[in-house]
Amino acid sequence: MVWQISRHCALVALFAVSFTGIVALRTIPTAQAESASSDSRTLFEGDWEGVLVSRPLTFRFRLENGVLLGWFVSAKNGQLYPLKNVQAKKRTLSFVHASNPELTVVMTLDKNNTTLAGISTQADGATSRRTLVRKQ
Repeated sequence: MVWQISRHCALVALFAVSFTGIVALRTIPTAQAESASSDSRTLFEGDWEGVLVSRPLTFRFRLENGVLLGWFVSAKNGQLYPLKNVQAKKRTLSFVHASNPELTVVMTLDKNNTTLAGISTQADGATSRRTLVRKQ
């Protein structure tokens, strides 16, 4: 849902099914809201498999109402956990994984749109290479 606030900004309401109701409201530039359906964020939609913090995980990304959302699915219990600050620009995807320690992940999509490769950074600055493969 997008409401025009000024010619420079729009308010995007993000609704999710939860016991508490509205999960988030955020302001984004109007141009971003208007081009959401035609931008590269759709390249990241779907399920991606990889290993993060020594655990196999499936990551799920979906574009809803102009907002890119992300979750990881625990291989241990199948539970969905939301990712924070999911952002995409051209062929680069970034998000924060709320693990202990928390990780900031920045990945680039390959030319075949099948593999995301990049780096995760811990709060102390330690980095690790990460790869996710699109689930068939």
